[in-house]
Amino acid sequence: MALIAIPLARGTTADRASPPASAPPGVGFSYWVVLALTTSLGKGGVLPAPLAAWSANLIFAAIGLIFF
Repeated sequence: MALIAIPLARGTTADRASPPASAPPGVGFSYWVVLALTTSLGKGGVLPAPLAAWSANLIFAAIGLIFF
């Protein structure tokens, strides 16, 4: 979450406008939703348990690396 929230909270730069103050909490809420979804998919047998447990972390790490 920090990899995504920190670039969003940096403020105004020359090439983009300042994000709203709700951006970092929105990232946290989005992470929670994705984690709940992947956990449900793991409990339902759609995803293997290790993949279900790590999916949210992998998705948000990939997005964070794109931001950096």
